Amino acid sequence: FPEDKIELHLSQAHTAVAQRNDNPGSIAAREFDKAVYGEKSPYARVVEHAHLNRLDRKAMQEFHRAHFHPGMFIAGVVGDFKKDDMLAKLRAAFGGWPARKAALPKVPEIATSKKHKTLFVDRPKLNQTTITMGHIVDLRRDHKDFPAVQMLNQILSGGMSARMFTEVRTRKGLAYSVWGYAHIHYNRPGVFSCTALTRNEQALDTIDAMRAEVA
Repeated sequence: FPEDKIELHLSQAHTAVAQRNDNPGSIAAREFDKAVYGEKSPYARVVEHAHLNRLDRKAMQEFHRAHFHPGMFIAGVVGDFKKDDMLAKLRAAFGGWPARKAALPKVPEIATSKKHKTLFVDRPKLNQTTITMGHIVDLRRDHKDFPAVQMLNQILSGGMSARMFTEVRTRKGLAYSVWGYAHIHYNRPGVFSCTALTRNEQALDTIDAMRAEVA
């Protein structure tokens, strides 16, 4: 962990924090996560200058020592090779790496709520509205409906011929950009969300059009 590289990346991270409210998409994503997961959830955590000020070379070395070891790794190899030869090479390369038992952190619980919320972030100098709507999806990747959800994602927002783009943007001319899909995780509930960028005067019509396609 060279000091000059650490200083460079910390400087870039501080700049990103200082400028994050210049991007309406960044604001919408941040506030949506807080609304869906809760202000104190690690899934809605926001990096602040104070967090970055606590980082230094020693902190990075300690984190690396605690989490970067064979008990936390899976190696995947793809290509034209003979299995036994590749295994021998892997053992030669990594065999001396001290093994330790992995202490995986507990995945925090995510509350699933059906309470409706509407949040408005007022940025009067912007002539564009960023809309994000969605909710928790209490499915995991081992659920029988996971393949169906992937098909849903393709039909709803899998490209320029998908429903969101075709109906909301192309036919109705309501959005510069629009999409919607479900993120399904393997160890915690997923999230379904839709986002659109539109002119301020078209915001309510865009919301109605997005909801119609989801329905």
